[in-house]
Amino acid sequence: MNKDDLFYTIDGIGSGVWGLRNYIPQEKNVDLTEDDIAFPEGKKVLRKHILYERDPKLIIEAKRRFKELNGKLYCEICDFDFEKKYGKIGEDFIEGHHTIPVSEMKEGDKTKIEDIVMVCSNCHKMIHRKRPWLTQEKIKQLIK
Repeated sequence: MNKDDLFYTIDGIGSGVWGLRNYIPQEKNVDLTEDDIAFPEGKKVLRKHILYERDPKLIIEAKRRFKELNGKLYCEICDFDFEKKYGKIGEDFIEGHHTIPVSEMKEGDKTKIEDIVMVCSNCHKMIHRKRPWLTQEKIKQLIK
């Protein structure tokens, strides 16, 4: 090894432990800050998954009926109303949750409109937070 090399082996060749020769720490190159920390993202990856088909017409019809009965769309768990909070952009926005998991259905099973619950994004995420899924009633208890 040449004494002019920037790196040198500390415990001998093959040890995998290297030192930095002639390194003089300075205030500007010692500490990492949050600005220095970055994570690589955005790589395209092709994945194969089994998807369970959902009929989008079911959610559309469930929302239509709910609005017809209640005058507006809101979360059946916490009463959150997207239009009330966000204005026009939130009008008629709500998520439809299948109370019978589609992943547990067999081919040919049918879902009824009564099996769909109107939920806000937060309540929906909490329902799916762990298995078995939390019920509408359990989430209501948690937020009281």
